Amino acid sequence: MSNNNNNSMESGRLCESDESGKSTADQVISVEPHQGAALRNLATITCNATLYEHLLESRDRCEQCYLALYDNIPLLCLTTDSAGTIVTINAYGAQHLGYSQHELVGRPVLTTVHPEDVGKAEHQLSEALAKRGSVVRNELRNVCKDGSIFWVQGTARAMPGDRERCLMVCEDITERKEMDKQLTQYQNRLKSLTIDMVLAEEDERRRIAQGLHDQVGHALALAKMSACTLRTSEHPPAARRSIADICGFLDEAINHTRALTFKLSSPVLYEVGLEAALQALGEQLEEQTNLRIHVDCDPAPGPMPEEVAVIIYRMVEELLFNVFKHAQAHNVMVRTHRIGGGLQISVDDDGVGLAPSEAGELPGSSGRFGLFSIRARIEQLGGRFDIGTSGMGGAHAALIIPVFWKEQPSRLHIRTISGKG
Repeated sequence: MSNNNNNSMESGRLCESDESGKSTADQVISVEPHQGAALRNLATITCNATLYEHLLESRDRCEQCYLALYDNIPLLCLTTDSAGTIVTINAYGAQHLGYSQHELVGRPVLTTVHPEDVGKAEHQLSEALAKRGSVVRNELRNVCKDGSIFWVQGTARAMPGDRERCLMVCEDITERKEMDKQLTQYQNRLKSLTIDMVLAEEDERRRIAQGLHDQVGHALALAKMSACTLRTSEHPPAARRSIADICGFLDEAINHTRALTFKLSSPVLYEVGLEAALQALGEQLEEQTNLRIHVDCDPAPGPMPEEVAVIIYRMVEELLFNVFKHAQAHNVMVRTHRIGGGLQISVDDDGVGLAPSEAGELPGSSGRFGLFSIRARIEQLGGRFDIGTSGMGGAHAALIIPVFWKEQPSRLHIRTISGKG
């Protein structure tokens, strides 16, 4: 035996030591030589028993720490059997639900779930038990004892070594859900403000265009009529040439005014509809550029809301201008067709296309702020803007927009623009 033991063997005597480690003279017990082995075994057993008591005390302390952690961790933790009955639940979780632990143990876990989410909870539990080792996540609502409701993100996993038990850990995400709700409301307000801004801009365009048509256009027309009345043989040749030049300048001014009026606000868009306006836009750009523009529109199931038609028209106009400025294209195809509850408008060209890096980048990274504006605007409206490579060899741009058609039948007659030549 070691010198650290409280009992020591000294010359055939068993001496009991005091707390200082010194033998006490008045407590010496005589030991026969043949008793030494038995006493050594007894001392070993005594030491082992002391060690065992220390281990038990350590285990009890660990259990207490674990239970304190389990009960007070700010999560709803529980175990259920295969039937969904609560076997254990931590104190924090029970308190969060407004119950005591004793009230919940033995109850079906589904009684704490919102009626509309019971199906999701059942599926989560059965899937966790069926897929051993996998973690099944879900978001659902829990109902407290007082009837109040809170959202949780729950994870479920079958307990290792026990095929009949499932561990569920739920985190309260009510605050996050409220923030998501507020964010959605703000996004909806932003969409509404975007539409209002576009419509306000369009109203101003129409007002200016109407002024150009009614005032400047009429004034120029009257000036031309007056100038033309002066073209008679009574004037000398030089004067007649000057008058002819004036009439020519007035014709140019009238044509430019008409073109500017159309560019500011397409009267076809409001009087006939989007498809006809896109066709007229293609015809106008064909006259002004070297592009051959083909427009192919599916018949609409009904008139489109004016604000949506205006936004689509302006975005297509911007895409066509980008083709003219950057693509070095000769042919452009504009298509509109319905997909599900929305509308897809695609613009394809046979130009130089986009670099591989540009096709996946956010538009605007290469200086094309018109494309960046289109993406930002369409995403605010709940739509999508895709760019890539066209089957024609150039660039492909697609606008996907949710549209709620009006119920009356369409008044539009759709035709396809044939290109030049």
